[in-house]
Amino acid sequence: MIVVRGLHKSYQGKFAVKDLNFEVPKGKVLGLLGPNGSGKSTTLGCILGTVLPDMGQILWATEPMDYTHRMKTGALLESPFFYPNLKAKDNLKILATLKSIDEKDIDRVLELTGLTGVGKKAFAQYSTGMKQRLGLAATLMGAPELLILDEPTNGLDPEGIADVRNIIQNIAKEGKTIVLASHMLDEVQKLCDYVVVLKQGVKRFEGEVSGLMQAEKGIVIGAENMEALKSALSTYTGVESMQAEGNYMVVILKADYKLSELSTYLVTQGIDISHISARQGNLEQKILEILKS
Repeated sequence: MIVVRGLHKSYQGKFAVKDLNFEVPKGKVLGLLGPNGSGKSTTLGCILGTVLPDMGQILWATEPMDYTHRMKTGALLESPFFYPNLKAKDNLKILATLKSIDEKDIDRVLELTGLTGVGKKAFAQYSTGMKQRLGLAATLMGAPELLILDEPTNGLDPEGIADVRNIIQNIAKEGKTIVLASHMLDEVQKLCDYVVVLKQGVKRFEGEVSGLMQAEKGIVIGAENMEALKSALSTYTGVESMQAEGNYMVVILKADYKLSELSTYLVTQGIDISHISARQGNLEQKILEILKS
């Protein structure tokens, strides 16, 4: 849906993003990851038109992204700001007027974000989590096709993080296209289909979260005779790859092969297994490896 092509932006001779290229698939959630100063906010600003790039293009499908496309975009950039003494509904009415949106949409977004019962409460009386939810409600006004969320769980307690995560998951189920910038890798792992990893303005990785996680998954096996284990594994047709890690072998199986089948095979080969377990992928560890490379 969104194509970033050859994006370059510098400030006072120092680049914030350099020759950045990536795509945001329609109806998917893309996580834009990287440490502070990696260029995440600059990239989002260029997509939204609040930052003018030195070079490059932002495309909406095949067309240069312009005002008409941005009217179909909702954005929440870090902490939301509203008139503190106005009630939630009054704040959203102002937004509806500015964006020429029917005020009937206010009740819908308040319900979607779990704020129906507090719509008459002044913004200044909201907790941090409630303020963030109202920011999401404002972002959803007018049913935008694209959502840009910059650190949507920033500053929230665990309960607030869970609330915002659930809202984003429900929005994603509606088929919305979402670009989510975050440094909270656990949330990215739960929410995103794709990730783009930036370091000092340069792209270090682009791909599916599932593929990135698969690279970290494996079956950890220990045996009394490690040489015999290695020999048996080398003859099993279901092994995609294997490598030694300390006193264990870590095995990646081909599609449609199961741990139970491998375990049975090793027993029939006379291998005395001392340990066997499935290791789950760890997105945080994989991203750190990418950033160190």
